[in-house]
Amino acid sequence: MVRRKDTLTQTSSWSRFPGRFSTQFGKESCRLADTTFVRRLRRSEVIWHVRGNNWLSTLPRVEAEVVRHASQTRTYARGETIFLPMQHPKHVYLLEKGLVRLSRLSPTGQELTLHYVRPGEFFGALAVMTGAARQAVAEARTSSVVLRIPQSVFLRAVRSSNSILYEITKKIGGHLVRFQSRMEDLVFRDVRSRLARILLALAEEHGRDTAHGLSIGLTLNQEEIAMLIGTTRQSVSSSLNEMKSAQLVERRGHELVITNVAGLRALAARTVPPRPKRTT
Repeated sequence: MVRRKDTLTQTSSWSRFPGRFSTQFGKESCRLADTTFVRRLRRSEVIWHVRGNNWLSTLPRVEAEVVRHASQTRTYARGETIFLPMQHPKHVYLLEKGLVRLSRLSPTGQELTLHYVRPGEFFGALAVMTGAARQAVAEARTSSVVLRIPQSVFLRAVRSSNSILYEITKKIGGHLVRFQSRMEDLVFRDVRSRLARILLALAEEHGRDTAHGLSIGLTLNQEEIAMLIGTTRQSVSSSLNEMKSAQLVERRGHELVITNVAGLRALAARTVPPRPKRTT
């Protein structure tokens, strides 16, 4: 379960209703209670971030100093909550060191991992820019250093540069394309294909070359992998065993290593055959 340690970013409505969203999110809570809906939410659905070099380094020096001076830097321990769902979020977050997990939580305690944030990435920006309610949970996966930027400061910096606004808009468009792809995965791909695709995606974002193959770069257990693709730990275990037998992946200590990238890509491309039409 998510640890609620960051009193700075919690809303009173969440505190009064532990384990579920506040009444402000009544309609959303009912939808999340539906297991089918929960499984349809993919890791890229509601996460919009700017990846790459630290965004502050792209600003003029004076502007960057203003942003940092007006913001708060905090170190979060592993498992500590950075923010929770809220109706009117007032801050954007920049990960400077560590790893952050973004997830959705249902009233019944079901969790789905949406994304793992890397250093240099913004998270929580879309709700601030659009005025929409924030629906994700951010939790430190490892000891992490996070810059907490007030909404007004962030928006002023964005409005001061067309190039920065363009980059953010481009990233949002890219995530829309990814979201469409994830939805197609759930319709057209089975668990093994979805698992292959997420392992390749993780390796692309976080991975590194090793003497034995391409490491996915994150030390995830089977339950954490299951929360990434909307399935059960048992299904992940079975699929991983099949991949190991086919010499596509292997475990090296705490790391999962892709030993046959081409073979895993072929598995990732496989689709589920269409169901035969019913005859009347």
